[in-house]
Amino acid sequence: MVPVVTRRGVRSPYRPGVLPNGRPVLRKRVLRRHELTTPPGVAVDEVVLADAERQGFTGVVVHRVRTEEDLWAPLSRWQRGIPVNRGFGPQRALRWADLDPVPGAGGQLSLFDGGRQ
Repeated sequence: MVPVVTRRGVRSPYRPGVLPNGRPVLRKRVLRRHELTTPPGVAVDEVVLADAERQGFTGVVVHRVRTEEDLWAPLSRWQRGIPVNRGFGPQRALRWADLDPVPGAGGQLSLFDGGRQ
């Protein structure tokens, strides 16, 4: 993955993972101070999205520490997200309402692969 370095020199919060159905995704842990307030949501670095697409990842799973939720969206939804730049380079944001529960996280895989794209 593309190393995204924060102001403090910490490496990117993104790490590879897989959905319960075996599809490869990136995972990001989001602390309360990293959440967007207007609109309420989360952002992902554009350079990471482009690299994830090149490497065959299907989406990004976000672990929201404040609520202990795991939410996700396919790369196509992230790429159409709200463009933001908060001083950390170009990012794409999604509102919390635009993210879905991780498919199969409750132990039951969907019979249909659909979902929102």
